[in-house]
Amino acid sequence: MDHPGHLRPKKRPRRRPAQLVLTLCLAAALPALSSCTVAEPEAPVVGSWRAEGAGSIEFLEGGGLGEVSLVPGACRGENSSTEVKFTGTWRHGAVEDAGYSALVKLASVDGTLACETYFQYVKHNGEETLSLNDLGTAGTGFHRTGAGHPTASLTPVTVRTDVEPLQSRFPELGALSQARWIGRTLGTPDPRPAVPGPTDVTVDGYAKVDPAKLAEITANGTWKEEHISCPVPAELAAELGTPRSCVHSELFDRSITWDHYTGSFYFDRENSRVYFCTVNPKVRVP
Repeated sequence: MDHPGHLRPKKRPRRRPAQLVLTLCLAAALPALSSCTVAEPEAPVVGSWRAEGAGSIEFLEGGGLGEVSLVPGACRGENSSTEVKFTGTWRHGAVEDAGYSALVKLASVDGTLACETYFQYVKHNGEETLSLNDLGTAGTGFHRTGAGHPTASLTPVTVRTDVEPLQSRFPELGALSQARWIGRTLGTPDPRPAVPGPTDVTVDGYAKVDPAKLAEITANGTWKEEHISCPVPAELAAELGTPRSCVHSELFDRSITWDHYTGSFYFDRENSRVYFCTVNPKVRVP
């Protein structure tokens, strides 16, 4: 018989480590979790869309396209404001970090153009936009049309000839003359009071550059012979014509924009002109 002073302590029941308990709980939950799938969001693009100076496209249910009439640049064709009829198909998808989009296969009715491209869907302050990035670094905004949607349009424009607003934004171009340019706000008519929020303003056009300055600019860096890739406003297309010697440098673009906005600058060396297409260009403070 043990002495009372030497009683052995009762064994306490061993507790399972908290980590083991958590592991068992997760293991029990895994079958339920693995049986679920998360649906990726789809861009609500079905309907008709139009962009001033770029054309129109109609997305049908089931992956078909209705009436499509786009400028050749929408399918990486030549720079022209004349719209071309297309047929094709589309599907939902996403491109890298561009967001959810409509991935589109296009083929021109005349058989001269075929491409795959994407229209990125964006909704901001209740306004829906499809951006076709193939038409320039800033993209081209397509807005809904048809029943319940006003025809997409831009605010009325006036072709301007003053050079001071250009030189204050693009001082690297030097002294400019014989300018023809358009500045306008992108958007659609809306009878409701305006909702405060960001507004995109485009500045597009061309101007005469001093020949010596043009030679200085194009003597440095890497320049490529290129067509003007952004849509030329209809108000300027006939006057601009087709430059026969147009050069472009992405590095020079960045030297002007400082990556604070989007813009491209094309130099017609034969006529000592620069064509510019920009979105939200900033006035440079001396």
